[in-house]
Amino acid sequence: MEGIRVVWLKPPDAWHLDTCGDGREIGDYKLMPVGRRTRLDMVFHVTYDDPKKAEGVREWVRDTKREWDTFGRYLEADYKASASRRSSR
Repeated sequence: MEGIRVVWLKPPDAWHLDTCGDGREIGDYKLMPVGRRTRLDMVFHVTYDDPKKAEGVREWVRDTKREWDTFGRYLEADYKASASRRSSR
């Protein structure tokens, strides 16, 4: 259990994350067109109630990258499946 996560959607291309628990993580996400592709920009601010529990930057980046690599695979598969359904109509 990590606490509570709240996400505010900012259509069509952004969202905001706010958490509470032992640590606090605030993040902003923004989708940016880059040619025919899309880039996801993320900015986070993290604080901890107990500084002894704080992850180092390298560990936080490693863990976040692992989560987004997994999440990205699912997003791409979902997009391809929806594109396939749209083209078969």
